[in-house]
Amino acid sequence: MLLLWSQDKIPQLLNWKAMIPPKTIVLVNTWAIQRDPKLWDKAEEFIPDRFLNSQVDFRGQHIQYTPFGAGRRRCPGIKFAVAGAEYVLANLLYWFDWKLPDLRRCEDLDMSDYYAIIIRKKVPLHLVPMLHSFS
Repeated sequence: MLLLWSQDKIPQLLNWKAMIPPKTIVLVNTWAIQRDPKLWDKAEEFIPDRFLNSQVDFRGQHIQYTPFGAGRRRCPGIKFAVAGAEYVLANLLYWFDWKLPDLRRCEDLDMSDYYAIIIRKKVPLHLVPMLHSFS
C-alpha cells in the first residue's frame, strides 16, 4: 500500500527524523501495523469485537486500521464489495439449511487458527447444504 500523504508531512506523521528524498515511493507494512501491540491489545489474536466501539475511523487518516487502503487511494470498490458479500451471504442463508457431515457435533469442531500470509482454520469447516423447504 502506498502512503497517501504529501511527502513533506510523512516524517511528521510517522515521527521520523530522516527526510525522504523527492519522488520516493513509500510502502507501508499494514500487516505489521495491524499487529502492533502498541496500537492494539492482544494484537496477535483475532478479536473482531475490538472494532465495535472503536474510535478508529477507517475512512480517515488513522493508519492503525487500513484493510482497504486509506485517503485518496482507498479502494473505490469498498462499498460494492461489502454489499456484494452481504448479498451472497444473505442468499446462502435464505435458500439453504446447513448441517455438519457424518452426524458430527458442533462441540467437536476444531476452531483453532493457522497463521501464514492469511489466517485460516487449521481444520477446514465442512458443511452440507440442503435446499430449504418453505412449506
